[in-house]
Amino acid sequence: DVIDQMIEDIPVLDEVTTENKEFISETLDIIDELLSEDNIGSLTDDEVIEFTEKKQQLDNLLDKIEKIEEKLDAVDSVVKETPEANKVTSEDKGAIEEALDIIEELLKEENAGNITEDEKKTIEEQKTNLTEKLENIEKAEKKMDAVEETVNSLPEADKVTSEDKEEIEDALDIIEDLLAEENQGNLTEEEKAEIEEQKTNLTEKLENIEEAEEKMKAVE
Repeated sequence: DVIDQMIEDIPVLDEVTTENKEFISETLDIIDELLSEDNIGSLTDDEVIEFTEKKQQLDNLLDKIEKIEEKLDAVDSVVKETPEANKVTSEDKGAIEEALDIIEELLKEENAGNITEDEKKTIEEQKTNLTEKLENIEKAEKKMDAVEETVNSLPEADKVTSEDKEEIEDALDIIEDLLAEENQGNLTEEEKAEIEEQKTNLTEKLENIEEAEEKMKAVE
């Protein structure tokens, strides 16, 4: 009867939270003691079956809590281990995306009952933190893709014309933005090196165009 009352005080699978973990563990310890080799002989067959079923029920609840805890810990680790928003790079993207996926899973309707109000508040704050970091990474990636697309689409330096000038200038503006002190923290060293090479490539092409334009003006 005592065990029955204890179990009745525990929420169902969809509503159990980390706050119930200690109580469930204590109840399981009592059942394990009852089903131990020293005590099981004093139980009837029906009682053994009943306590075994209750143990399975509680094991399922405890397993649910521990899975929630693992997800909470995984998100917390990413938040703490990734740099600040102005210093995250593409190398951090995978971990951040995985953490945001876990957060979405935790906040789904079918899991919401397993999260305490304090945990929900923390998760929402972590979601905001990680979303900002991911947005900064994706902004940098979008700019790098735009520059790379321009570099790949242009003719060689000795074949560019005034028709390519605006596109080159736009790409160089993006590069200057990427390399600005407030933005370059979102670039890896390899990305910085590649951007510097692209800057050299585009600058040479722009200089060739401007040199040709000057010659044309002189002829006119």
